[in-house]
Amino acid sequence: MDKFLKDVIEGKADNCLLPFYWQHGNHTEKIPEQMELIYRSGTRAVCVESRPHPDFCGDGWWRDMDIILAMAEKLGMQVWILDDDHFPTGHANSAIKNKYPELAPRTLVESHTDFVGPAKEATGLVRRMDLADELLAVCAWRRSGEGEGLVGEPIILTDCVNDDILCWDVPEGYWRVFNIFASRRFSNQEYIDMLRPESVKVLLDEVYEPHFAHYGRYFGNVIAGFFSDEPCFQNFHFSGEGSFYSFKANVGVPGIALPWTDEVCRRLEEKLGRSILEISPLLWFDGENASELRTAYMDVVTDMYGEYFSVQLGKWCEQHGVRYIGHIVEDMNSHTKLSCSAGHFFRSQRGQHMSGIDIVLNQVMPGFAGVDTAAACSPGLVDAEFFHNVLGQLAASSAINDPLKRGEAMCEVFGAYGWAEGTPVMKWLMDFLIVRGVNRFVPHAFSPDFPNPDCPPHFGVEGKDPQFEGFTELMEYTKNTVHLFKDSRRIAPVAVLYQAEAEWANGSDAMLTQKPAAEFYRNHVAFDILCADDLFSASVINGRLTLGGEYSCLVVPAAPILPKDIVERINDLAAEGLRVIYVDLATKGAVGGEVIRLKELGSELSSLATVKVENELPLLRIMHCRRDESEQIMLVNEDAVNTARGEIALPFVGEYTLILPQFKKYFACRTDDGRVSIELPPFTSAVVISGPACGEALPELCELGEIDTTWNISLAQYDSMESFLPYRGTSELFNVSRVLPRFSGKIRYEAESSLTKLRR
Repeated sequence: MDKFLKDVIEGKADNCLLPFYWQHGNHTEKIPEQMELIYRSGTRAVCVESRPHPDFCGDGWWRDMDIILAMAEKLGMQVWILDDDHFPTGHANSAIKNKYPELAPRTLVESHTDFVGPAKEATGLVRRMDLADELLAVCAWRRSGEGEGLVGEPIILTDCVNDDILCWDVPEGYWRVFNIFASRRFSNQEYIDMLRPESVKVLLDEVYEPHFAHYGRYFGNVIAGFFSDEPCFQNFHFSGEGSFYSFKANVGVPGIALPWTDEVCRRLEEKLGRSILEISPLLWFDGENASELRTAYMDVVTDMYGEYFSVQLGKWCEQHGVRYIGHIVEDMNSHTKLSCSAGHFFRSQRGQHMSGIDIVLNQVMPGFAGVDTAAACSPGLVDAEFFHNVLGQLAASSAINDPLKRGEAMCEVFGAYGWAEGTPVMKWLMDFLIVRGVNRFVPHAFSPDFPNPDCPPHFGVEGKDPQFEGFTELMEYTKNTVHLFKDSRRIAPVAVLYQAEAEWANGSDAMLTQKPAAEFYRNHVAFDILCADDLFSASVINGRLTLGGEYSCLVVPAAPILPKDIVERINDLAAEGLRVIYVDLATKGAVGGEVIRLKELGSELSSLATVKVENELPLLRIMHCRRDESEQIMLVNEDAVNTARGEIALPFVGEYTLILPQFKKYFACRTDDGRVSIELPPFTSAVVISGPACGEALPELCELGEIDTTWNISLAQYDSMESFLPYRGTSELFNVSRVLPRFSGKIRYEAESSLTKLRR
């Protein structure tokens, strides 16, 4: 018997759960019983959510943490700590505002005035948006006449400014004069600067170090590590429409303030070999070489983000015997952008010991893989193609190809779906994540207060949660299912190039990663997403791209241009024998690849699917893993309505165990040709493990005949769930919630049946 299956049968599955436990500072006396409640749910770790606590890193906080840690030690649990007093991470427990305002972030902004020439000694004001802004450069660009485009080279006018008055001789034609400033106004002045290591260190000094000073004895045993929640650049718009949570806040967008330091300027000049400030208007407006500058800028700032923020925090944790985890905002393709995100998903994960994402606010809904859905997050409608086809794969890909992460991919899940989110939807979400390779979970959340309107649902709620028993079963199901794949390697034969550089260089002309990803899902071809950095670490062995995973081909989503070094690296990989596929069009400078149209991509590569699906089952999801000589396969029906019924071909023959983990059923099976029939109703999953089989034989199916049933229904209110009162008797079941729409509690169905005929 497979040893990990044996663990599951014996109830020895490892913990993969660390739910948020919110701290309000007003429930100290309740902490012991709440920690026991969390333990009873089946989780063996907890992530302490500091956001609502009024005295973070003060006496009240240490008082409550003393009790949490003592209880965790008693119960054999681990504790993770959310690493700031405010959301998102980076507030540094108010220290930037109160102690180090000079370490707040700066941004690069511009104002401009249009001129027409020729005009001798024309004058104009240097338009400041804030008197404290530092003027860095003044330059004039000829207008292209097409929109706000620019042409040619700039005329440097910085020395023509006297007391904020510009005087210059305007050449013939239409011109735009840009005033380039460094500003503090258009970034959050209460937050650290992700581009300065000394600013990031304030977070360590104000949060991490005090926890180590108080609880050093717990580090590496009870305290597992720290959790950063959605850290980001925090740059705003200085003109036009847009807000901090604009998912379109990218380089090349007029009106957005750009993260900036002297080091950013220096690195850019070293990278491009020329002065930068005079050509900086190309960061906002189109012109010759704008693509090169924008890509270089984003390359520099995202690299610095990873180096100075996540790597610095991760190294501190390693030095103190704990781990560092968390996630950025990934929503709606923001993972390649600025403002509320970090510009580059994979670089934001550097230094973390698990990759991380979140699914909250109704972002993923059962059955809506190809249809955008209403959600509680901005802008009220979510891009289903991104959430269903890319988000989970980002985490899984980072986990498998970054050795620091040891294959661990984490997701914060369930939060802010509302009280209507029942256990069946939660179970569907867990399957959605597991089958994509996510294997660590932060259920959101346990709360000390009930009712609590802040981001429900909450679990347990002082014994008033009618779904807590179901939640507990779901936690056991999750641990068992994840454990079946422990120490295995997910098999994904296709690598898809991450969209970051393509998007920076080409704007809306770049094909997003979800386009080929959707084709692969429809054709059951497993894939990972590799960023360009990965290509420089990988090698080609026997025609396969080898990193953490092994890939038969590299797929490059349509991008008219890419940075020269990336194109050259892809060309080298092709020359070494790797199959390179460009979707729809070949990138400029590409040598040795082939072009396949998007709509033909899935069928063209369907032969790479390791589990063949004989029927049209577009919402059947498959994960194939391998451990030593054993094959492990998970099948999930993500269709919310229809049963997945058909035939599949497994990548092996002989004995295997069929596992229905939600029912704790194990069946000994055999296939002599690899073909097996499947029948998965909506919201269900199955796991297949090759090798010596265990369990009972599959039962012979039979059809029940006529059944006469009388149902007795009784109800127990949420505040007294042990006291069932008779409600109604009926021979035909009906929707109790329709009759009693405000009922919350448990419904008990008791029946007496007589079977008059059995048909086989």
